[in-house]
Amino acid sequence: MAEGISGVGRRWITDEMEKPFGRGVNFQWDVSEIDEIYSRVKSMASDSIYLEMEVKSYQCANEVVIRKQFIVQDPDGYLFRFCCDSLNT
Repeated sequence: MAEGISGVGRRWITDEMEKPFGRGVNFQWDVSEIDEIYSRVKSMASDSIYLEMEVKSYQCANEVVIRKQFIVQDPDGYLFRFCCDSLNT
């Protein structure tokens, strides 16, 4: 997922924006066992959790997609979003 640094919405900028611009990069992984993965991360590396588990809805064309997701940050500042579809309406 590539996101702009301006506009409306949340910002995933983890530090000052200077070269290298890898900071704030957000890799998305669609998974089926998100609760199990979250539990393992929480027990083994809880300090890496950048965004706690949440349920979020996104407008995608003519439908609303509801996703369960959380984000971890690696030591270099890269963000990894783990998510799964909860429900489509």
